[in-house]
Amino acid sequence: MLTLLIALCAPSLAQTALETGHPLVPAAGVASEGGPGTLWVNPASIGLDRDPRFGAYLTQPSDGAWRSVAVTGGEEGFGLGLEWTENPLGEQAWVIDYASSLALPGGWALGGMLRWHLAQGVDNYVGYDAGFSWRPLSWFGVGGVAQNIGAPDPLGFAPPKSALGVAVRPLGRTLMVGIDAQRIHQEKPLDQLLASLRLRAREGLYLRTEVTLDASSSSGLSVAHAGGGVELFFGEGGGGYHYGMGSPGDLHTVWLGSDEPNESLIERGHRFGHLNLKEPPPYQRTNLLFIQDKRSNWAEVMALLDQARTSSDLDGVLITLGNAPMSWALHEELQTRLRDLRAADRKVLIYLEGSPSTATYTTAALADAVWMHPASNLDLTGVKASFTHLRGALDLLGVEPEHVRRSEYKSGPEQYARHEPSEPALEQIEALLEDRVEGIHA
Repeated sequence: MLTLLIALCAPSLAQTALETGHPLVPAAGVASEGGPGTLWVNPASIGLDRDPRFGAYLTQPSDGAWRSVAVTGGEEGFGLGLEWTENPLGEQAWVIDYASSLALPGGWALGGMLRWHLAQGVDNYVGYDAGFSWRPLSWFGVGGVAQNIGAPDPLGFAPPKSALGVAVRPLGRTLMVGIDAQRIHQEKPLDQLLASLRLRAREGLYLRTEVTLDASSSSGLSVAHAGGGVELFFGEGGGGYHYGMGSPGDLHTVWLGSDEPNESLIERGHRFGHLNLKEPPPYQRTNLLFIQDKRSNWAEVMALLDQARTSSDLDGVLITLGNAPMSWALHEELQTRLRDLRAADRKVLIYLEGSPSTATYTTAALADAVWMHPASNLDLTGVKASFTHLRGALDLLGVEPEHVRRSEYKSGPEQYARHEPSEPALEQIEALLEDRVEGIHA
């Protein structure tokens, strides 16, 4: 498919767009890219990728007139880059990059990058990039970026660039499609459309292709660049090769790094996801201006279990539970996910730490296997309810409680108005306890 696409585009190749001074990340859209080179494509998106990442990129044209070697690393919220490059005049320079991103509620993220361009000539300068990302859904995202703000390069080899893109996943993880509209701001602005595609052929094997159309000519669209490549992953790392066609020469890009850390082209044995619930996650992360809460919230944990149920890459999950207090409501929601996992033929293994409570063991009882450390204690006291009534103390103080309630089952005021629970209060508490016991046996 890639060879056919390149062959069809080759006869109409127009002049390739001017470089913007950034390392080449092949077939990368401002809304779709999420690999180690994201800081050079759209720095905002690094705030939405929680995995640590690293990468090295080597770009070499066929005529050898320009080349670049770049390395990058970082994790959620920030990224660092180092590049050695040579421009068409033969000037060599080192470039140091620092990118930072702030994740906001609603799937939004804002980010920026500083680029220190260091050389012996007059082309030393500091560049600025800024971008945004919005991913409201797992299959849809929007992004925008402005690079080289203010045209900092005195020689003009890194002109400003602006781009707006959209990305969709019509087949989930199998296919990613990105469409970008971008402009190179120079004496004669260059408008382009970039279409990129990333196909997951199988676990650990991805194919990429791209076509850049020149929209500046009055004669209509013409193909400025086209290319394709392959990516292979082997657990924590992988690499790829990309070949692009365009004037003045063809581009060869080789990269090594991390992008799909949970995938391997070599078939592995049984694979289990690990979920640490020793401490119950918060309902919502709290993000301050310069401090980001990296913990998953409860909804994200439940979403991970839903993904494990439908993922073909996992045989099951291993969950670590502790003795930290967690409400029965959260336990019931977790138990529902565990039942769904087992119904989908996924193994559920649970490791108990500390002194698990009755509620914790009730959840663990739904697993295929439960493990504990020999020195741990198992505190099983069953389910119970207790009442506290303060009417006697109020009588001693001469206080007469006053209240209004709509029905006999509104028993909240009874702790101040009665010496003992009423029959309706006992009835509803017994119903709740029976429901809890039935849930345990279910």
